[in-house]
Amino acid sequence: MPWRTRLQVLLIRWLNRFFAPPQFTLHTEEAARRSPADLQAEEFGRSRQGFLRLRESLSLRGGVALDLACGGGVKTASLAAAFPEARLVVGIDVDAAALQRGQSFSCQHGRAWVAFLRADAGAPPFKDQSIDLVVSENAFEHVPDPGRTLREVARALKDRGILSLRFFPMFFSRYGSHL
Repeated sequence: MPWRTRLQVLLIRWLNRFFAPPQFTLHTEEAARRSPADLQAEEFGRSRQGFLRLRESLSLRGGVALDLACGGGVKTASLAAAFPEARLVVGIDVDAAALQRGQSFSCQHGRAWVAFLRADAGAPPFKDQSIDLVVSENAFEHVPDPGRTLREVARALKDRGILSLRFFPMFFSRYGSHL
């Protein structure tokens, strides 16, 4: 292993000492006994709280938000709930069945300004500088070409647009890799 990689691994392991172990609600025996609707409601609430913290430093009045690689769309709906002043919240993913679940969940929660599109994260179908906020949670590490995806996101983001990438646990985490 090259010395830089070893150094990065050591640094990440050292940083992990300062973070509490993750609680993967969806990956527990208790979760297996709960209904999918109950798990979605919990994910919706937790995600909404996170997006409300983001809202403290950002206004989307009349703006457009994108949930990149949105999967089942629960986080997309929670993004819309946290930013009701947004003109549009869009979730994109390559999985058509997941997008249908997201559309259904979003409609059940009264989010009329949410749209779901089947699209590749590496080629989002948006005009240059048309998006105010791009979020991607626990998904970005699954895209085949992260560099291309970042370039495309940068192209679609407005000059003062914000990109929020989150994935947990960190790679090389003592709790295991998210991927």
